[in-house]
Amino acid sequence: LGAAAIYGTNFATVKLLDDSMPLAVSATLRFGLAAAVVSAIVLSRESDDVDPMLEKERNLAFWSGAEVGVWYSIGYLAQAEGLLTVAAGKSAFFNAL
Repeated sequence: LGAAAIYGTNFATVKLLDDSMPLAVSATLRFGLAAAVVSAIVLSRESDDVDPMLEKERNLAFWSGAEVGVWYSIGYLAQAEGLLTVAAGKSAFFNAL
């Protein structure tokens, strides 16, 4: 239920941010904050003694995650651009389909 509430407020939040600042700035702030939080969690669990095979898998996971992040960012920016011309409720409805 909490996840649904957070997901539902996303559209209204993006719409409000788009009205008060440029799209690129709001996206940078939101993704920058998320990257800082996740990086702090990941780096706090990092160990000093790393097996070379594990290091290879970790690098592969990093680059795969970076690719997913690029595609996600493109989709997010397209959605935010669409919110400039459509109501937040209508956008949330069509994205939920």
